[in-house]
Formats: sequence, C-alpha cells, structure tokens
Amino acid sequence: MYSIGISDVYLDKLTRHQQNIIISSFAQAVRQGTFSRRNHGHLVEGTITTTLAHVAQAFRANNRNDPRLDMDGKTSFILQEQYRGYSNQDNAKQKQKALPIMALRKMYDIANTHKEVALCHLCIGAIFFAMRSCEYLISNHREDSKRTKTLRLKNIQFKKNGTSLNQNSKNIHLSDLVLITFDYQKNNIRNKTVHMFKTKG
Repeated sequence: MYSIGISDVYLDKLTRHQQNIIISSFAQAVRQGTFSRRNHGHLVEGTITTTLAHVAQAFRANNRNDPRLDMDGKTSFILQEQYRGYSNQDNAKQKQKALPIMALRKMYDIANTHKEVALCHLCIGAIFFAMRSCEYLISNHREDSKRTKTLRLKNIQFKKNGTSLNQNSKNIHLSDLVLITFDYQKNNIRNKTVHMFKTKG
C-alpha cells in the first residue's frame, strides 16, 4: 500500500468503489508477477483469486468489509471482468490421467523388497480411499504450512471383532475393519474418519 502512497492499510477512508479499484489494481500486480521472482512470468487466474481471498480474509478478521465486493455484496464488476479475462488468456489446464489398475498390479508383481511391497500397499490404499497426493506423499512444503496434513501411522487403525489391533501384530491381515482419520483437509474438515469393512471372499 505504501508503494502507491496509501498508509491506510484497511482502506477505511476510501469508498467501496475506490476499494474495488485498489483491489483490482492489486490483482493485476499479482498477475504480472510484481511480488514474485523476476523470471516467474504472469500468474494464472486461480492463483489470483486465491491470493485475493487471503487478502479478504485478513480484512474480515479485522472487522472490515471485503474489498472485493460492491455495495450489493457481490464481486465487483471490474474484478469479475478481470477474472474472466485472465481465465481466457491462460493456457488450458493439463489434466493428469488416472493411474490404471493394471499399473498397480504390475508394481505389485515386480516388487522384490519389503520397501517395494510397502510402497505398493501405500499406492493401492491411497487410490482405494481416493486420497489426494499430499495426504500420503512427502511434499516440498513444510508440514505446518500445509492445510492438508500427511497421514501418519497414528491415523490408521485396524480392528478385529471390535478390538483394536497393534500395528505390529502378526494378525493384522485378519482385521475386519480399517479406520483412517484425516487430521485436516482442504475443505476445512478436521479429524474426519472414514472406514471400510472387510469384504467377503
């Protein structure tokens, strides 16, 4: 804010329309990579909307109006047009293809070491429970900086006839119930537990 001569951090002295113009200008600055590495290039529309959402959250946390909204409580027209323009200019998203089941079977067939077998079990379990990659793989981000937390052994519980089994138990393969607790997910749900009973056959 100081770079454009405004010391009023929360824009209290500006009208709602002026706030809309300021936040739209900020969106364009983010788009152009003003606050990023010099070789970064422009940022995509999704990054812009997420960044502005964080800004709006800071305003609301300090009992201020959301600067993205107009007097009617809707996203300002100028910001809507910017989002649409960014989206039209951005390249099409590169969708990742799903891993076919035959690939998992092949991985399991050629696994020779205990580690390779364990990795196969991890992949099969992750796909079966439709996990996000950040829930079962290590990422470059610090764990305390991520909203979605990586699963640990403590998050997985096995039971037989209603009794919990120690994870080192030799009878763990006889479990009739597995429960997985997700500490924190992207949808802000905490300590969500999903379960699956043993199937027949």
